[in-house]
Amino acid sequence: MTKALKFIENSQKYIPYDLPDGASLYEEDFNTEVSCCSSGKKIKFNDSYTSRHIHTEDGIGYAECETCYFGEHNER
Repeated sequence: MTKALKFIENSQKYIPYDLPDGASLYEEDFNTEVSCCSSGKKIKFNDSYTSRHIHTEDGIGYAECETCYFGEHNER
């Protein structure tokens, strides 16, 4: 598993986070199937959103499915 950082809004801090296999920052072919960085659900990169909570150390968000992006799986 790849390591990332997860932002926890309540505490305003980052915690270490293990990404699911297949999580992605970018794909040249937007039809590539990737894993949602929150739930691990398989999605096309083109259908993903940039996560507001799960980032690289440089602050770049990973691909996230619509359900997670709009809050169902995010810890607040």
